[in-house]
Amino acid sequence: MKKIFTWMLCAAIAAGFAGCSDYDDSALWKEIDQIKQEQEQLDLALEALESAVQQGALVTEIEQTADGYRIKLSDGKSYDLKQGDALLKDVVVEEGTVTLVLDGEKRIELPLAARTLLAFDEKVVTLRPEEVREVSFRAEGLETLILGDEPKDFAVELDAGNKVLRITAPAGMGMREGGDDHVLLLGADAEGHTLMAMLTVRFNPLPAEGGILVLNEGQFGKDPASVCIYNGSDWTNYAFRYCNPEHKLGLTGTMTARHNGSFYFVSKNEPFVTEASADDLAFRSSLSDKTIYGQGRSIAVYDDKKAYFSAMNGLFEVGIAPLADGKRVFESKNGGGDVAVADGKVYFIDKKKIYVYDPATGAAPEEIGAAQTGFAAGEGTLWCGNATTLTRIDTRTATASTFPLGEETKLWANSTYAPSQIAGGGSKVFYLSGSGWSSKTVCAFDTATGTSELFWSVPEGNECYGSGLAYDSATDRLYVTYVESGYGDHYKVTHIAVLNSAGSVLETIDYSGHFWFPSKVFVL
Repeated sequence: MKKIFTWMLCAAIAAGFAGCSDYDDSALWKEIDQIKQEQEQLDLALEALESAVQQGALVTEIEQTADGYRIKLSDGKSYDLKQGDALLKDVVVEEGTVTLVLDGEKRIELPLAARTLLAFDEKVVTLRPEEVREVSFRAEGLETLILGDEPKDFAVELDAGNKVLRITAPAGMGMREGGDDHVLLLGADAEGHTLMAMLTVRFNPLPAEGGILVLNEGQFGKDPASVCIYNGSDWTNYAFRYCNPEHKLGLTGTMTARHNGSFYFVSKNEPFVTEASADDLAFRSSLSDKTIYGQGRSIAVYDDKKAYFSAMNGLFEVGIAPLADGKRVFESKNGGGDVAVADGKVYFIDKKKIYVYDPATGAAPEEIGAAQTGFAAGEGTLWCGNATTLTRIDTRTATASTFPLGEETKLWANSTYAPSQIAGGGSKVFYLSGSGWSSKTVCAFDTATGTSELFWSVPEGNECYGSGLAYDSATDRLYVTYVESGYGDHYKVTHIAVLNSAGSVLETIDYSGHFWFPSKVFVL
């Protein structure tokens, strides 16, 4: 569709200046080349438009741009037409027709589609376990509406009359891998032209209230640490991986802490600490420098800016939100144990000794006692212990006093690091008891009388694993994790007993089927 006048104009201008040898006509030729290029681009766009219309496409939308128009067709394609410079003069929209007015009053008519629309008001919707959400959509000029693809784990109901989708989330995702789900809504007009709208559906495994989170060691060498969420009826396993397919926790998970909207997951191997949203488990930051830390052990958050991270190479002050490497406040070699913050000071265990550090002064940590595992928090106190004694720390004075344990109620702790095998319980302090390779009993220490007694025994043929204990002061419940005794697949048989303050089992949660090796139960 070449324009003869354009070539004639160019030729006349060129001839008019042919005899002027001193005249610099480069700008003029550049302008001529631009006109030619614009003409060619318009010709190509018009040819493509006419071809698409001949194949049944309709104009669905006309959008004005900075230098012309964008014509959108029902086949999903769009074409940009530049206005001005005697190429495209105007675009006239009339009922059922779009007319392109070109130079020389040439006109091209394109069929205009009837007004149809199908679109969701939201692009992405996120639901927690068993949550029901109504998502509205807009639909115009359509005679038929049906559901196309649906996510297999969500129940989706179409209410065409009220123009809403009613979506119900499952209680849990089980072992399912992560990734977004989608709902497709299909519509058709009277002529059979179809439209499609897509809604992304995401699952947040954290319940709105209640439930527990379990940080697992993972199967060393085969499976990194993992997070599983129990909402009271169902599990979402590999929950952190489900929410963050591109991120992994380190090998051998140990400890979990929560502060100001974030979880902190600690692993023995890098990444040593992973910060994730406490609202939806979304990854935020991590610490991974092995040359600094050697191996991760535990963490306690001090305030909104920093936390204290115990590692094989000592105790470190690190930044949080986001995580950032900081200074070492205590140097160790193959040490590092539990750590706690109370009354503005930091308490930690290293090589079976208890130390206190005051960030306000920055003075070297001071040794105040002996313990292998800790810490259980009470009012103005921290509790820790070793095989023969429990230690009570008065956090207002940073002083320690000890209480002997009898032969039948001695404290049991792993020979290798496992976090916090002691838990606070109001007027009682609970701890794993026993000797040898494993613990099969829980003892309770009465803080008023200074005596211990047997509190609960795990079912026959089982033994405690990992931290073993977690206490929820809000409900006065104790959580005990145990696995089937033996080797190999016996470790796939795992349960969590929920006890009241009298030692009665309120619930036994089945946590079997995989080599979880649970390290720490965290009550949500």
